Amino acid sequence: QSPDGERLSWEIEIPSDYVDWVDMLQLLEEQYAQIGVEVIPQGVSYETWLETRNNGNFDLTIAIVGIGITPYDLFEFMVSSEHAPGEDGSVAANFGRYYSDDADEHLARFARTDDADEQQAALDDLQHLMVEELPVIPLIQGANWFNYNTENWTGFPDEDDPYARGA
Repeated sequence: QSPDGERLSWEIEIPSDYVDWVDMLQLLEEQYAQIGVEVIPQGVSYETWLETRNNGNFDLTIAIVGIGITPYDLFEFMVSSEHAPGEDGSVAANFGRYYSDDADEHLARFARTDDADEQQAALDDLQHLMVEELPVIPLIQGANWFNYNTENWTGFPDEDDPYARGA
């Protein structure tokens, strides 16, 4: 319940053809019901969901998060104020529009050093922020699949030199 005694209830739009998201939302609906929170799934077209998400016209949504070769990339996508809305009001990342000087400072600390211990300290602070403020709640991990053929080309990212993620 909310502080004024009202039942917590939200509609969540998701693309109706994203079968894995439909399944995930059904599980969330069941789990939230156990603690008295109502989640009402609304299947919509991909275009409708994209516009709603990008323009911030939601109370609760499920969205993808950009990935990269370090945890920095994940956090930057979720909480960087560099992703503030443009003139048209839309965003391409940080869909929850969480802006924090602390988050930006932790991201900057990570980016300005190559020292692994200093980077880890910045990540630790970002993790603490995520736990304390819950600007985004990661639900599942998505795979980053890619294939390449070295018959004619070399220099692809690998375990010894993960300079980029595959495409």
